[in-house]
Amino acid sequence: MRRPSNGFVPRKHIETITVNGKSGQEAMKLGAFVDNTRRRATQRSPERRAELEELGMRW
Repeated sequence: MRRPSNGFVPRKHIETITVNGKSGQEAMKLGAFVDNTRRRATQRSPERRAELEELGMRW
């Protein structure tokens, strides 16, 4: 699911998702993931950075 966004997610944001069609939902710490990914941008391969940019990642 894609939502309109400016690409900025608060560090404490938690997204509730359904994983692989399983019953129930899981909480994902989306804010922490995005923050950590930005901080470690120089450690990402060019391919991974390109994939994230296709998804709308803002550095």
